[in-house]
Amino acid sequence: YGVNTISARRAHTILSDAKDAGVAMGNLPKPVRHGRHNAARTFRRASFNVKLWPDLYWCRVRVWNRAQAIEDVHWVAMHLIHEAVEMVAKYGLPAVYHSTELMDPASRAELDRACLLSGVPSLLGLGLHGDGVPCNWDRSESCEVLSLNLPGVGGKWRNMRIPLFVLHHSMMSSGTWDDIMAIQAWSLRYCLLGVWPSQRHDGAPWLPGRDCNSDFKRAKKSGNDLMVKSMCCEIRGDWKFKKETFHLPQWNEEAGICWSCNCTPGEVSMGSIAM
Repeated sequence: YGVNTISARRAHTILSDAKDAGVAMGNLPKPVRHGRHNAARTFRRASFNVKLWPDLYWCRVRVWNRAQAIEDVHWVAMHLIHEAVEMVAKYGLPAVYHSTELMDPASRAELDRACLLSGVPSLLGLGLHGDGVPCNWDRSESCEVLSLNLPGVGGKWRNMRIPLFVLHHSMMSSGTWDDIMAIQAWSLRYCLLGVWPSQRHDGAPWLPGRDCNSDFKRAKKSGNDLMVKSMCCEIRGDWKFKKETFHLPQWNEEAGICWSCNCTPGEVSMGSIAM
């Protein structure tokens, strides 16, 4: 059905027969009569209702209000690192996700150093990647994406990326990345501690309710142990991403032109004239 080889009605029939034969299929949509409903839509909705990923974490973040041309605070959704790692540990194989086959030597050294300092014999190394992704047909607009990966894993999982945060570039303000990275840093601290947090990132109690916008499921896990302890050993991205997240200098700033020295643009110009 996913590659359009069979219809939704035929896929439903096959899965229903498999379920009747004793195969664990989960909850299937009700049979759709010909001409009465949209079979493909019903089948698709039922498929999306079965998900293993945790609910999105809703929080207030500074964004750019285009209508008023000011920085404003809005509710945005994201995935938390410790919850994504928990799903990987729950449904993955330890021999696979603990692999360091493709890990950069510097990242491996940082991981070994963290294991030594923390007293944890084996930490799962994590990587973060930030970049802009085109989101329309002519590539004139983009979204800022922060994703998670396992830098040491090879084989068919080497290109696995788990999106954590996505926001249209026009909504990014000078404080958006600061707020996002502060929340993910809070999540990473619990990755290293190996426990579920007992409150929200800002110290507030969990959001009440039982829908997907609440923290009902998180409140039930407060203080429980995570299945694996992990740490971030590398962050990748272009210079634009690093400048916006770590406030590193850019080439045309008077304060400096790069992260590796204290040279300023004025000194570069004077050196050129002298030569």
